[in-house]
Amino acid sequence: RGASSIATDTAHIVFMEESLAKLCELREIARSLDKNVMRSWTMILIPNVLCIAGAFTMGFGVMASVVTNNVAALGALADPLLDTVLWLHANGIAHRDIKPGNILFVGGAPKLADLGLACSSEGENRPAGTPTYLPPDGATGADADLYALGKVLYECATGADPDSYPSLPRAFLSGPWKSAGPAFNRFLHKACA
Repeated sequence: RGASSIATDTAHIVFMEESLAKLCELREIARSLDKNVMRSWTMILIPNVLCIAGAFTMGFGVMASVVTNNVAALGALADPLLDTVLWLHANGIAHRDIKPGNILFVGGAPKLADLGLACSSEGENRPAGTPTYLPPDGATGADADLYALGKVLYECATGADPDSYPSLPRAFLSGPWKSAGPAFNRFLHKACA
């Protein structure tokens, strides 16, 4: 589906009103996405530079580098996706199917795809989307989108099955993660709240 799905979704947005009025907005979205790509690269490069400098000047170990890079990578993934979701919500649109399969990487940057279930965030109040990523309380619209994004980030960060949320894998409760794991879980739980 990939690129053809994005092209189809874009065509639907442009022609929903049977005019090209939305084309200027799409151009603004493209500019915003470009800014997000640059911000994501910065979020990845700065921690790497700090890890290298820390290894030579402050004795950073391998674990400090791994944790720093993983947190930076998760932030680089979350930042543009959250911006996209917030833009959709600010424009009265609920995506309703945020899941790993609907996140594509274009030019190294994550993009939210497949607007097939998207609807007005005000009018539609029945749950829709992939059951694993739906909030257990039956929330819909913007709340459901944020819950699903939080669950995607949980899955990316832990490597665990999304159905095991909110429990952490055993590796996050021992060793170097012993103190950071529970704090990280609280952070993700707030994201999915």
